[in-house]
Amino acid sequence: MDFTVNDINLTLSLYCSTLFFIIVIFNLGFAINKKQESISNGREFLLFLLIAVFAVTDFLDGDFFHYKEVVQEFSIFSIIDVEEVYLLLIPAIDKNYLLFRIIIWGGALLFFCLTAKRYTNRYFLSLCTLSFMYLLLFSYARASLAMCLFFYGLSYYLKPLRHKYFGWLVGIVFIILSPLFHSSAWAAIALLPFLFFPINKYTIGMIILLFPFLVVISQNILFPLLLDTSLSNDRMNQKLAGYAVKQKEYGSAYRLLGTIRYLTFYISLIILTVVLFFRNNRVKSSCKRLYKMILGIILAATVFLFFDLDNLVFYYRILYWAIIPIVFLVTICYIEGYLSKKAYSLIILLGLFSQGSQCIYEIYCNIVK
Repeated sequence: MDFTVNDINLTLSLYCSTLFFIIVIFNLGFAINKKQESISNGREFLLFLLIAVFAVTDFLDGDFFHYKEVVQEFSIFSIIDVEEVYLLLIPAIDKNYLLFRIIIWGGALLFFCLTAKRYTNRYFLSLCTLSFMYLLLFSYARASLAMCLFFYGLSYYLKPLRHKYFGWLVGIVFIILSPLFHSSAWAAIALLPFLFFPINKYTIGMIILLFPFLVVISQNILFPLLLDTSLSNDRMNQKLAGYAVKQKEYGSAYRLLGTIRYLTFYISLIILTVVLFFRNNRVKSSCKRLYKMILGIILAATVFLFFDLDNLVFYYRILYWAIIPIVFLVTICYIEGYLSKKAYSLIILLGLFSQGSQCIYEIYCNIVK
């Protein structure tokens, strides 16, 4: 059994949109009223299955069909831009694209839930927050498995085990494994020192004031250093060259949807900054550490907006690494009471508006084409 469809059509876009809205409608009330502990294990597992089915069969993004072609037409002579682990996986599963997606996105969702249980004992509310805010991005990005492995490993530092040194060792192993599944994990690893940066409302103010200097330093020192380093690595050099190539032009509606999607990251960061550093004096250290990772990722991504590049690939490839920590931190803050019901509702409704608009746009495009 495998996928045979080669392009998105109205039936597929209706299927994906319907499944997305079913996931949202049947869980929105439980999430907003913070009824995680009253949810049965069966309902929690059902939500896991629905999201897994959506992630595996998400036809809405064109990358679904790009990966399908890569997997099903793979040969030992193929020249494809994927990590080496996939070159071993694809022939091992006999080029079955359905099985490929089950392993990659199913594995990502499994590690997402394992991390959620480390933070909050249950994974229901974390899955709800993920589906309300970033389910379409999670289902689109091949980097999702690398992200979930990385943040699973990081959770052993943010919330240590009783035997913390053993936990740190486990965490380091998963963090080191993450670049094997997507090379963008190296950017997240490079940002790990940000965790040791002292963070409070005053240092946040300093970061905002010094941000223009960070852009200048990145343009003139850090980015040229990255380019020089990549010259000794053929694969990285090819990736960087591809990122700098001008991509095809999109219509104004598509660009507007992208802008709304990017805004969800910044608005979430602003709300989290206010509730953690301006309204609450006693906040768990794990929350502040997770916040620092989010801030570092979004700052690093935003720097690339000021570069003279022909596309936004550098920008959104790094920005999307904030998906997982934002979902976890929003969920934890809501459970702990740092985030009010109104603030949580605002964050998830913005995500729902972004994702709902994209679903409707895809349906419209398949009607008129």
